[in-house]
Amino acid sequence: MPWSIAGLIIVLLFSLPSTSVAQRVAGRFSTSVYTFERFDTVNSSRIIARAYQSMQLTVSEGSISFNSSLYGVTNISQSFGNDAAIRVSNLFLEWKDSAGSADVRIGRFPVFAGVGNGSVDGASVKFNHSGITILGYGGENVRPDLRSTGFADLNENFFLGGQIIAALPEDIRVSVSYANRHIQRDEYSALRSDSLFNPVVLQIVPDSRADQAFGVDTRYDGEALKVHGRYDYDLNFKRSRRGELGGRMTANEHVTFTGDFVYREPLIPFNSMFGFFPVSSIREYEGGIEYTPFPDFFTYGRFAFVDYRDDRSRRISLGMYFNYGSLGFSGTDGYAGQLSSIDGQAAYPFLDRRLIPTLGFSFSAYRLDESSPREDIFAGTLGAVVRPFQWLSGDFQIQWLRNKVMDHDVRLYAKLNYWFSRDLKLFDREEAHE
Repeated sequence: MPWSIAGLIIVLLFSLPSTSVAQRVAGRFSTSVYTFERFDTVNSSRIIARAYQSMQLTVSEGSISFNSSLYGVTNISQSFGNDAAIRVSNLFLEWKDSAGSADVRIGRFPVFAGVGNGSVDGASVKFNHSGITILGYGGENVRPDLRSTGFADLNENFFLGGQIIAALPEDIRVSVSYANRHIQRDEYSALRSDSLFNPVVLQIVPDSRADQAFGVDTRYDGEALKVHGRYDYDLNFKRSRRGELGGRMTANEHVTFTGDFVYREPLIPFNSMFGFFPVSSIREYEGGIEYTPFPDFFTYGRFAFVDYRDDRSRRISLGMYFNYGSLGFSGTDGYAGQLSSIDGQAAYPFLDRRLIPTLGFSFSAYRLDESSPREDIFAGTLGAVVRPFQWLSGDFQIQWLRNKVMDHDVRLYAKLNYWFSRDLKLFDREEAHE
């Protein structure tokens, strides 16, 4: 679908009448290389190098814009997995009226609308008026591999929904949302027995996995108190899926208190085989305090209980952020196992931020229970960001990992970014006549 509609989108964009409005072209190209060592057997390995190319491009004229985002990957050394692939993340034509009260999209675009999150090959319409926003979208569901069937199985592979947002007085925001998604599963062949118990090959056509939900979100943003709430209901299983209630209270310019409650059911598609197994929900309670002694220094501490059906886990997290880095500690015990980890990162700019060396590390120790052996993991990174011009930057990093599987896992990463933004008048008819 993306490639079949791309030509139509471009034709529509550049065939619009224009007399003096320039076309705005902006985007970013990113080229990166990642190397790692792959072990085929014990003491037998080879170096694999993968190259990635991504592109984000926006072409606009007046209220019309063409937006695209795609990436490609290939091997530049030995073969490993899929040698080459090109994937389209976004490719859509968008129209916005000058007053900002209407927005129409057609193509492949992301959706963030309450219980509806993902990508769709189709269309969306959004209206804003007097503090009310109405959004509707629908089309073919985009699979995780970003491949499209060109609407061939739209009845079994679709994604549609909508959201209504109301901005009420006194800094209150309320929204309701609905989403209905079907995910088509691939056919496969399998050996089965007939009525006489003879083996036969059958073509298995699974039902599409269904996910249908309704959600409500609320938020209050006061000066000293901020409260948010969320509730999701699964319409297929007819049960609550998720509930949240949290808030932040600012005591003064230095101290803020936080509190959160989360209720979650396992997210299982309706036609999945896992839907037949008994599941249990979890409840999470967390409280914390944030202390900011001065603007460039921020500290926090949080403690949480996670209740399972017959057991409980506890979690603690402490940390600080400052101008040139961060340092944090987290730990859990109980049903989730015993985990202690510490991590830090630092970056210091030189030459008016044209050169920024970076350093990072993390250490984790984990065991399932008191009788289990402890597993240690250490990871470190060393790199730099080089930006000689505003439109060009390079990222370079060495990554090192050590655990019970790998004694010394060293990887290299390099990335080059190029930004551009230009005004064109390719279709200025008045200039053409001159």
